[in-house]
Formats: sequence, structure tokens, C-alpha cells
Amino acid sequence: MISGFGAGLFCVVLSTAAASFFLLPPRLSLYIENPADVMDLLLFILEALFYVILIAGMRFTIELYRELSQKLEEQGMALRDSQDRRRSIVAETPAPHTEPH
Repeated sequence: MISGFGAGLFCVVLSTAAASFFLLPPRLSLYIENPADVMDLLLFILEALFYVILIAGMRFTIELYRELSQKLEEQGMALRDSQDRRRSIVAETPAPHTEPH
């Protein structure tokens, strides 16, 4: 979430290598003997990629929300300024003088 999509992919690669090296037999080797272990590792990669994509999407959405919120705030301030100017112009304009009939 903090570092982005590239860092997430890097973590998937490192995690996959670490799982293969430290957890799957033969240990301390990247060689995988059992085809079921290959399928487990592929499922792990798929799930980890899903989470990386999901979190990158969340990050993108949060950044987009912040940008839109800032733009709306700026537009609101500009609108308030223009309304204040209109009020001051109206207040300075003398009222039309009407004569009684």
C-alpha cells in the first residue's frame, strides 16, 4: 500500500523464492521435486498477485479521491470568493431613488 505496484510484485517474487527455498523439499534448494508442490506454489503466486492488484487499486482510488477532494475544495473557495465580491458590490450600489406618487 505504501510503496506501490512495483514493490508489491517484487515482494511476490521474493516470497515465492523464499517459500521454494526454505519450505519446500529439498530444503535450501530452489529445485521442486513434487508436482503438487509446484501447483501449491502457483496457487500462492496467483493469490499474492490478486492481493497486490487489489491493494494497488485501493491506492489508486485513494490518490484519485484526494485529488478530486482538493479540486472541489479549491472550486468551493473560488465560489465563495465570487459570492463575497457580488455581495460587496450589491452593498456598495446605491438603492434607486423613488419618488412618492
